[in-house]
Amino acid sequence: MDLSEHRSRLVTAEDTTRFDLFLVMTRRHRDELHRRFGISLAHIALLGDFDESGAPEREIADPYGQPDQAFHKAFDQIDRSIRGFSKHLGSLPDG
Repeated sequence: MDLSEHRSRLVTAEDTTRFDLFLVMTRRHRDELHRRFGISLAHIALLGDFDESGAPEREIADPYGQPDQAFHKAFDQIDRSIRGFSKHLGSLPDG
């Protein structure tokens, strides 16, 4: 997948009307979206809650400024969580 055109950006108030679900890495992210934009907690999920390994740590730590090992750990957790989330989406009823 070519992500060369992708750029991260901050969530805006407009985003809160465009999207039904926000996946975040940490509880702090979840709480900040709820506080700043009034997004219902029912519409914000920790990505790590979908981790297929059942790992007890649900938050995904930011590896910025950390050794390569931290980047690999975060990538692996994100990868497992995305796979789990995809399976979750596939199990939802149509409509």
